[in-house]
Amino acid sequence: MKQPKPAYQQRQLFNIGIFEDSTLLTDLRNETPKHFVISEQELANLLNLKTATVLRPESGLLFFKAEGRRQTYLFDVPLRSKPFELLLVKDVGQPPAVVRYNLPGFLLQMTVKETGGKRKVDGIKAYCYAGKKIRAKAPLYEMPLPNFSGNQMCLGSGGANVKDSVLEAGLSSVFDSSFNNHANLVGRKGLSFPEYLERYEGCAPISTLKRTSTYELQGE
Repeated sequence: MKQPKPAYQQRQLFNIGIFEDSTLLTDLRNETPKHFVISEQELANLLNLKTATVLRPESGLLFFKAEGRRQTYLFDVPLRSKPFELLLVKDVGQPPAVVRYNLPGFLLQMTVKETGGKRKVDGIKAYCYAGKKIRAKAPLYEMPLPNFSGNQMCLGSGGANVKDSVLEAGLSSVFDSSFNNHANLVGRKGLSFPEYLERYEGCAPISTLKRTSTYELQGE
């Protein structure tokens, strides 16, 4: 008597989560899942089996959570060779100066809130880390910018509006607003931001930063 063939166990490759304001695609093909925020059009293209689809995902998305009209995102912004540019108000009443600043890799955590049909960055935290890639149990450090207190950014009247990219809206909230050096001290030596920039020649060495926490893998 023939034995029945065992049921074929299919491996899930992707998962799609549709929330009120965002659509999340999770790639499960590798050991570590990757999460991508996709547009309605990209989702429509993805479900159209007759059409080849090229996704333009949110690079570096590590975590996503939706609670009503508020979402939380965590992005990895790895070390890059090109410096960031920011606007620094050095003297009261004077126009801001453009400053080029080499930062270590950092995690950018933000909340996005929908109000009046528009989505806007509502809160930002940032955590620097050593090396080219974030890893489990990695030490995390302060964000050495004057509008930050440790890891929390003072957004003032609010962050940037979200248009296409959540990550770009978060980076714009951090770097496109004028930094006013409002008495926050930077680094283990407690320097003002202009002093810190001058001493370390436009760089932020990890060895100069205060450790604040440890990175825990999301979802564990």
